[in-house]
Parts: sequence; structure tokens; C-alpha cells
Amino acid sequence: ACGVPVVATPVGSVPELIVDGVNGAIVEPGAESVAAGIQRVLNGDREALAMAARATAEEHSWSKVSRRYLALLESLAGEHR
Repeated sequence: ACGVPVVATPVGSVPELIVDGVNGAIVEPGAESVAAGIQRVLNGDREALAMAARATAEEHSWSKVSRRYLALLESLAGEHR
């Protein structure tokens, strides 16, 4: 949420949230790969990466996610009335 690009391995929801080279770096497990990912982020357009990372975090804030869940639950409840 503070606009810091993420360097992560492709597990869980990482591939759905991180776009390699846009809002962070997706790397394979291992020290060399992680180091290379950090270097890519540091050598990239820091401002653009930070803005994209912040935008991704904001799209997945608790308030936005909770509103989406509430809308889903309301639509499901409406189907059963």
C-alpha cells in the first residue's frame, strides 16, 4: 500500500496480482533469482513501478474487497428470494 514494488515467487495469488516489470517482479525461488529480481526493480522506472504497485494495493484494499464481497452476497441472496 505504500507504493513499493514487490519481488515475489509465483505462488498463491502472486501471479494474479503482480505483473512482472509493471508493479514488481516475479522470480523463481532461490537467492540468485531473488537478487536478480531486486536488481530489475532497482534498475527500472522507479516512479512508474511505485505508482503501479500503489494502484494494485489500492484495488485490493479491505474497503474495496469488502464492498465486492457484499455485492456478491447481496446478488446471491437476491437469487434465492
